[in-house]
Amino acid sequence: MGTPKQKVKIKIKVDSTVVIGYIHLEIGGRVSDYITSKVDNFIPVTEAKAHSLGNGTKKNVDIDGKYDVVFINVKNIEMMTVEGIEQTAGDYDRP
Repeated sequence: MGTPKQKVKIKIKVDSTVVIGYIHLEIGGRVSDYITSKVDNFIPVTEAKAHSLGNGTKKNVDIDGKYDVVFINVKNIEMMTVEGIEQTAGDYDRP
């Protein structure tokens, strides 16, 4: 059985891109603690939508779109907002 998680909707600005999606925290966990605890420097953002801001992206590189998951390097985060807690999820159905 997995640990129950909170599905938290976030908006992250990195370099010349904004990513909107979900991070999954332990229930009662804080986003700031989650980000600073990442020793591997990457966080997964699920159900992600990427939007290029058009400044600084290379020509012919189109990153705009929807993705199942994107991995964000926490060292590159310039700004992050929490849009809200969408739901509580867990692995209760796994055998």
